[in-house]
Amino acid sequence: LDYFEQALPLHRAVGDPRGEGYTCNNMVYIFESLGELDKAIEYAERSANLLQRIKDVNAGNAQANLDRLKRKRDNK
Repeated sequence: LDYFEQALPLHRAVGDPRGEGYTCNNMVYIFESLGELDKAIEYAERSANLLQRIKDVNAGNAQANLDRLKRKRDNK
């Protein structure tokens, strides 16, 4: 998690929204495994927004992941 958190500002600094989006997506799985669904959803939203903005091929997967997390949170 520490390395992902360090990578985010670097991706932003060099103008790499794809790298930022993928890093956020990786953080989603860590926060979900820690049981921190709100934090996972926060990063999933960020990932989905970034990847949709650049029309990345994985944008749909990021959105589906976000939707899944919201359903999981709402069913608790």
